[in-house]
Amino acid sequence: MRPYPPELYDDAALLAEFQSYRAARKSALSGQIAVIAGEGRRLEYAPTQLGEIDRELREIGVEARERGLTWAGQGGAISVEIG
Repeated sequence: MRPYPPELYDDAALLAEFQSYRAARKSALSGQIAVIAGEGRRLEYAPTQLGEIDRELREIGVEARERGLTWAGQGGAISVEIG
């Protein structure tokens, strides 16, 4: 199951969701309640829930890389050459 499928989140909406979670992460890091709101929803994260925010950011990043979006950066393992 994809938490951010293209049917529900087009590329622009996915970027907006990523930016919302990045802003929420900054708030949580500064010790404030992080709020993500819009489209009839309101999510609040306490500073102790930083791991949940990071998980959502990873999920969004994976989806963006699967779509080939340039703002998502490169994904994958680090290549190692032995010899």
